[in-house]
Amino acid sequence: MTLETGGSGAITACSAYRGYGVLFKEDHLYRLMGHRAGDFLLESMAAPGVASQSAASLCEAAGWLYYLAPSGVYRFDGDHPEAVGMALPHGMAGGVGGTDGQCYYLAAVDGTGGGMLYAYHCARGMWYIQDLSDVKSMAAQGDRLFIQTAAGSLLRNAKRGESLPQNLPHISETASALPSMVEFGEDFGGTSQGLRLHGIHLR
Repeated sequence: MTLETGGSGAITACSAYRGYGVLFKEDHLYRLMGHRAGDFLLESMAAPGVASQSAASLCEAAGWLYYLAPSGVYRFDGDHPEAVGMALPHGMAGGVGGTDGQCYYLAAVDGTGGGMLYAYHCARGMWYIQDLSDVKSMAAQGDRLFIQTAAGSLLRNAKRGESLPQNLPHISETASALPSMVEFGEDFGGTSQGLRLHGIHLR
């Protein structure tokens, strides 16, 4: 089954959220609703979406989807995006996001070309600056956030009583790139008529 978003602009990011798919352009959001072939539909919303080259900024933290848009940082609760990055520099690009469950971390390059790592405490609504400027990627495991730097170092966030960051051995740069895709939902019923949507492949 094929669905068209319509309008101009490329899809910049996608994610599973609250049981449905969310697709982003720079100026639109799309919710993919439905459970089986024949009843899928796209709900379109004109709103700030994920900026080009910032798909990695998209991250679910404390029940919200956070991301870097062309006009700043936003969070999405399933209804409407809300701006939360007014205190940050303008013109940020190349966003990479992550979470430890309490904070949303964003590494991005500002309008002057300088990079910085910011942390937004989701409950307090406050931004903090981290002393790290060369973040390449992030990944979470439980309440641990692992950060890979451009130099190849792997850092982790600290638990209470620990210092931040803690250096771990360097990791390999030789892994092959994988095609873009997102998966959500699960199979049930054991037949083709009883399958939940399992994945989206963007071309």
